[in-house]
Amino acid sequence: MLPPLATVDDLSARLPVGVDLGDNARAAAALEDASTLVRNEAGAEWVDALGALTVVPDIVRMIVLEVAGRALNRSFVYGADGEGATEVGGLYLKGDEKRRLNAAVGTNSRPALWSLPTTRGDEDETEYRPVTGGGDLLPWGYTGPTPWQP
Repeated sequence: MLPPLATVDDLSARLPVGVDLGDNARAAAALEDASTLVRNEAGAEWVDALGALTVVPDIVRMIVLEVAGRALNRSFVYGADGEGATEVGGLYLKGDEKRRLNAAVGTNSRPALWSLPTTRGDEDETEYRPVTGGGDLLPWGYTGPTPWQP
């Protein structure tokens, strides 16, 4: 498993009551899980070839701490954030966390399906009429440029 993107001390400093000594193992596990979730969403690992942490952007570390803090406080409800929440094993990224993370690392996790208009806006009023003897339809009334007459 890759190292967590934040430390238990970082998490303890941000929680209202800190992390009790008896909860260090649970806090470490929450940070590991939150780091895995963030890495999966971002598509980045922030480790070198030896598996040691490289420079982790501050916003990424902050998001890991937010996710782990929610897990430690047990202040979340299944699907609590509504719009845009992604939940994995009890941990989840809120929609705004996903947007901040994607902006920080230059990714976009939105679906890549959309409609694209294929006309230029000015409708072509050309009629197409059948050709005697068959074949392709012949444009009739077209006034734009043609390959043989620029």
